[in-house]
Amino acid sequence: MVVKNLFSPFKKSARLLKKYGMTPKNVENISLKRGNGMIITTSGANLGCLEEDEIVFVQRCSCEDRTVEYHGLNLPSSESFMHHLIYQSRGDIGAIVHAHDQATCNFAGENVQETAKEEPYGTLALAEIACDTFSKNESIIVFRDHGEWNSSL
Repeated sequence: MVVKNLFSPFKKSARLLKKYGMTPKNVENISLKRGNGMIITTSGANLGCLEEDEIVFVQRCSCEDRTVEYHGLNLPSSESFMHHLIYQSRGDIGAIVHAHDQATCNFAGENVQETAKEEPYGTLALAEIACDTFSKNESIIVFRDHGEWNSSL
């Protein structure tokens, strides 16, 4: 299965996030666009010691129906809609890393685009504001007051 073949780069990315202190609470997620779908880490995946069953293939996201069709043992990340909409709106983006890092947020003020307002995680509102911010041709964005720590994509 394609998911197992791509586990190695997910594991490597997750290890780097842990090394740099960007995995504080198992709320981070990684995805990789594949055709019309994506491979994404699962809900609550521990990126610090990622296992093969913590990535799944999402073949379809429907924001209208609020449904996610996927192949895998565990539920995909609650941020699947956000990843899906970003891939739809920005054809040049092939992978997304959503991590929590206070240093990035401190640095971001003048150098990185921040979302216009705070939105709750896992919501379509957060997905839409992320797409709006990425529409300014940004490669990295910071979510305003996202969770306990701000986060960067």
